[in-house]
Amino acid sequence: MRINELRAENVKRLKAVDITPGEHLQIIGGRNAQGKSSVLDAVALALTGKDAKKLNPRPLRDGEKKGKVQLDLGEYVVTRTFTANGGGSLTVTAGRSGARFPSPQRVLDDLMGRLSFDPQEFIGLSAKEQAEVLRGLVDLPIDLDEVDAQLDELAQQRLLAGRELKALGEPGRVDDALPVTERSAVKLVNQIQAARDRNSEIKDTRDALGVSQRQVADIQERIEQLRGQLAAQQEDARQLAARVKSLGAMQDTTELESQLANIEDTNARVRANRQVVERNADIASRQRTYEGLGQRINGLRASKDKALAEAKFPIGGLGFDESGVTYKGVPFQQASSMEQLRVSLAIAMASNPKLRVIRIKDGSLLDDDALALVAETAEQHDYQVLMERVGTGDPGAIIIEDGQVKEATK
Repeated sequence: MRINELRAENVKRLKAVDITPGEHLQIIGGRNAQGKSSVLDAVALALTGKDAKKLNPRPLRDGEKKGKVQLDLGEYVVTRTFTANGGGSLTVTAGRSGARFPSPQRVLDDLMGRLSFDPQEFIGLSAKEQAEVLRGLVDLPIDLDEVDAQLDELAQQRLLAGRELKALGEPGRVDDALPVTERSAVKLVNQIQAARDRNSEIKDTRDALGVSQRQVADIQERIEQLRGQLAAQQEDARQLAARVKSLGAMQDTTELESQLANIEDTNARVRANRQVVERNADIASRQRTYEGLGQRINGLRASKDKALAEAKFPIGGLGFDESGVTYKGVPFQQASSMEQLRVSLAIAMASNPKLRVIRIKDGSLLDDDALALVAETAEQHDYQVLMERVGTGDPGAIIIEDGQVKEATK
């Protein structure tokens, strides 16, 4: 569906025009301030109503009380009127039968994509805005905004995990020869004291044995007088000997004393060793977290890449990356001017699949090669392009002078 005929009266700079646009590329030419832009604005005013009036708050020609735009789209005829007090009307009728639709704006809203879309407008958008436009045209199995938000969040988490991991430094060396837990100095002191008490007891017992044995010798000399005492003393000596035997050899405390002397150093090393073990465990845990976040990021990116690879774009070679739209693997802004125009035309056409009409308001910026590309693309894809260009020398142009159609350049 395209514009077969455009009629406008008292709209913007137009007095009265009746235009039958060409099938594919139609140039609207003329000098500045003659009404060229008004022709393209009239199309927008007819089809988009309130949205167009926001950009054109004064649709009437200065000094006029009412105006009208009528578009013959073949299947539909659209008529919109304007009055000086801001009022007006909209009617949409069936092209053949003339039957009126009860909700005309709804018919137009269903019919149109972004009528005001200008391929050059897309080139001038920011990378983020370009990506939003293209995403709106591509049917993807995943929500790219949600995936990008998850990627941003995971990247922040991984960045924080990486900083914490870096702050911990390299893993320390663990001395496996050291015990896991620290030893108690009190316990060693008690062991040493117990050994000393036992040794003292042994010594005292041995000394007592020696005294007893000497007394036995003395008593033997006086055996007659002290026989009774001798028997008792012998029994005492026997018991002491048994006690000495039961106590065994004296214990060497040198090792225990050495351990006590070195216990603080050893315990300090045990504590340091334990800290190294705990720090290494922390490092390993954070390393697993960092790697896990990396795996999740890679998984999301793979899903995103797969979705984009399977998506049907308006033109081959289009895609997305973190910076925005890409074409043939490079950022759109780095593509050549002709490539940018070719991509923008494809997006404009994809935005308007039903009403196959595109407006280009700054056609004077296009050189001969770019103009040829627009004409070729419009014909190849069967679209109608209405282009405004300053001047009167373009072949086939409709020339607007003082708000009216002057003539078509031969």
